[in-house]
Amino acid sequence: MVTINKSLAINAGTAATIGKIIVLHSTDDMEATAKQMATYEHRVWRSAQTFVHFGVDDQGAYQVGTPGRVAWGAGYVNKYAPVQLELCEFEDHDRAMKAYRNWVSLAVTMADKYGVPRTLDSSDKTHGFKSHAWCSANYGGSDHQDPYPYLKNLGISKAQLAADLEAGKASATVSASTTIESAGAISASAAKLTVDGYWGPHLTM
Repeated sequence: MVTINKSLAINAGTAATIGKIIVLHSTDDMEATAKQMATYEHRVWRSAQTFVHFGVDDQGAYQVGTPGRVAWGAGYVNKYAPVQLELCEFEDHDRAMKAYRNWVSLAVTMADKYGVPRTLDSSDKTHGFKSHAWCSANYGGSDHQDPYPYLKNLGISKAQLAADLEAGKASATVSASTTIESAGAISASAAKLTVDGYWGPHLTM
């Protein structure tokens, strides 16, 4: 079961999303945990114009953005994506695979919740699981290629990712409602920015 910690969640005041896409990222910051990722985005999301909905590691997930509302994670596709998920990267293979299973589990749970079909990088521009690489190629506003280079290092092909997402078999049961009590949220006026949100290397606290 993946626990979703909401203690670092924000309320960015962004618009509701209009599509059925789940964007799949990886952090490109080796050894950074979901808590570290969420702490950074919680602290600088206004100035950096960067945040996603969830960071996922081997221990569970941290929420940053509000699912169903625009996050600034992948350029011009943002308005179509009710959920964007960052996979935390680790050198240790066992730890990396636990994080991968959690990431797939949460992705599938959110797909079921928001009516997202379990396709990966299909030609449908408003539905399905989309890699950040696909979003860069098809929507612009970003040039990132994640999560494929990292997954390749783990021995996970695009075809395997697609199969895992379709079957939901890469993980244990996830309860998206299992949370840790919020420590408070940040409020902001509504923003309509189409900015590539990116939490890159060298920014881990």
